[in-house]
Amino acid sequence: MIGIKNLLIHSLIFLTNSISLTPNLNKLSKYTGLSYKENNEITSLIDLPKHYGIKMFYDENENLIITCRGTTNFRDWVENFKFALIQHMDCDNGMIHRGYYNKLIRIISEKEFQKIHKFISAEENVFLCGHSSAAAKNILICHKLAKKHSNINFHVFAFGMPKFADSNYYRELKEFKNIKMLSFQLIDDIVPSLGIGVHDKENTIHLNVDKLNFNPFNAHKMSRYRSSIRRSKKGNLSIEQLYHSLNKTKTLD
Repeated sequence: MIGIKNLLIHSLIFLTNSISLTPNLNKLSKYTGLSYKENNEITSLIDLPKHYGIKMFYDENENLIITCRGTTNFRDWVENFKFALIQHMDCDNGMIHRGYYNKLIRIISEKEFQKIHKFISAEENVFLCGHSSAAAKNILICHKLAKKHSNINFHVFAFGMPKFADSNYYRELKEFKNIKMLSFQLIDDIVPSLGIGVHDKENTIHLNVDKLNFNPFNAHKMSRYRSSIRRSKKGNLSIEQLYHSLNKTKTLD
């Protein structure tokens, strides 16, 4: 009887340790999609002006999530077309998209943005996700945060991101041991081929589709990224399992 009791206790301990409470890719793609809906179910911990499209919140497992909304209005389009690369002031040689960099400077200059540091400093891991132009802006935000919070692990998930930086920027970004990044591209989405610069091929994952879409606007929608991820067997893996799996193959089956 005692042997059975001990066996049950050890089994429970093993099961508890094997369950990861970090968000999976399905959930992160859901949060990214919700960023486009102004009156969604998410209440942000910080109150930045709405035109920035940034929210920070805790999920049901108390993971700290930062989402950034992609292009939705004229102001966003004007910013997108300022695509010439300029020197990143925090890099030795890295060059990045002028419009996105200027927006980064405005965001981090906001008094409300300073509150973000209080929440991040209490965490071990922080998860950032964004679609299209927002994916690029989230990488720039993550870079700033990782530099200030060197003891915190930052995980960036980019969906349908255009080119926005040169190889020198990505090379310098990899020097940060507290940043992990995955960039997802649908095989029929042309947006990742647009812009000036390069993609970090080492961290780029190609997503299959059930049917090719030849309308470039529809093909790029976040809802299609979400559908592709939901069909994948890897969509429900924990983030740790996903990293391990994608070290072996750069596709999401």
